[in-house]
Amino acid sequence: MKSTIIEHDGLEGKIRMCTRCNLRVDEFGNPDASYYNKKFIENYYRIPVKERCPHNRTDRNPIGHITDDVLAELAKATSKYGPMLSAHEGYAVVLEEMDELWEEIKLKPSERSKDRMREEAIQLAAMAMRFIMDVCDTEEK
Repeated sequence: MKSTIIEHDGLEGKIRMCTRCNLRVDEFGNPDASYYNKKFIENYYRIPVKERCPHNRTDRNPIGHITDDVLAELAKATSKYGPMLSAHEGYAVVLEEMDELWEEIKLKPSERSKDRMREEAIQLAAMAMRFIMDVCDTEEK
């Protein structure tokens, strides 16, 4: 089935929808995070990019391919590990990811891998987001 973005008037003004997957999308063709709840967005980003509706190709958004990878890493870590229980634990996790990136950066340029640096930077960004979610955006106990 072909994917098409249609616009129609809704209660909140113009609404963009994909005819293939019925997602409400933003101007880049990405799911409208202000409309969908957090759980929907988390589940959406667990779907491999190649299996997503073609309207959501990240080449329409200059950093979409990066945010897709960070959110996929965040979803993977969230499903695999429990929440960060304190600021100290969160700091340790973020620092570990930073150290792994630093180890790759310290290599000679001829031995350094941009793919490994990218992978570590993606993990660092995901853990920074996780820190915000688990430590900063939760109520004190």
